[in-house]
Amino acid sequence: MFVIPAKAGIQYELNWTPACAGVTVRKVSYRLILAKNAFARIKTQFISQSQGDNHMTTTASATTAAPAPHRPWWLTLIGGVLAIIVGALLLWGNLVTQIQTYLLLVEVLGIWWLVDGIFDIVSLFVDRTAWGWKLFMGIVSIIAGGYILMYPILVGLALPQLFVLILGLWGVVKGIVLIIMAFQGGGWGAGILGAITLIFGGILIANYGVPGWGLSLVWAAAVLAFIGGFVMVFRAFQQRKA
Repeated sequence: MFVIPAKAGIQYELNWTPACAGVTVRKVSYRLILAKNAFARIKTQFISQSQGDNHMTTTASATTAAPAPHRPWWLTLIGGVLAIIVGALLLWGNLVTQIQTYLLLVEVLGIWWLVDGIFDIVSLFVDRTAWGWKLFMGIVSIIAGGYILMYPILVGLALPQLFVLILGLWGVVKGIVLIIMAFQGGGWGAGILGAITLIFGGILIANYGVPGWGLSLVWAAAVLAFIGGFVMVFRAFQQRKA
């Protein structure tokens, strides 16, 4: 019996029966014999290599993964202090101080819109994804920011009423969405909240032209700024200790 060298763990055996006039092959049979030990060794090596590759990939990912960027604590602190000052001036300052603070906020809003619009357009030279939307928002922001800076008093008079109108429209849309969700299985809680939000939005839309509503919104924003400023200061010191 001759054994032919195997490949991939498979052996071939050749059997023959000698005859009187030389070597005559009477019977040739091929039989496949699966070498279990060789197959087991191949399987073990494959599993070990796969585990080693996964470990190397995990280690490389953990090594190369950049830490999540955190906002500097001092920037949060500055924002909190400014919010406290602005809120206090709007709440407890005299009439002249309140008007000046409010107009200053209006001008800051105009500057922010103007700069943001310029950045939107400049970003098109670097990233052209959704370029139409970026171009549209950039043009609108530049026009709005320039108009606010040119007519700050006029915008300041109309801004509270505009905010009331926007808040009312948001309430109507949100209320309708919550009511639809309630009928689609969201529960009675979503329906009640949607009805209240819808009524609240309708009231704001119906009375957005009344000056008192706009002034009330400014006062509420001042309260939120004052309280939120202390929260930001507290978070800044917590972030510094971490």
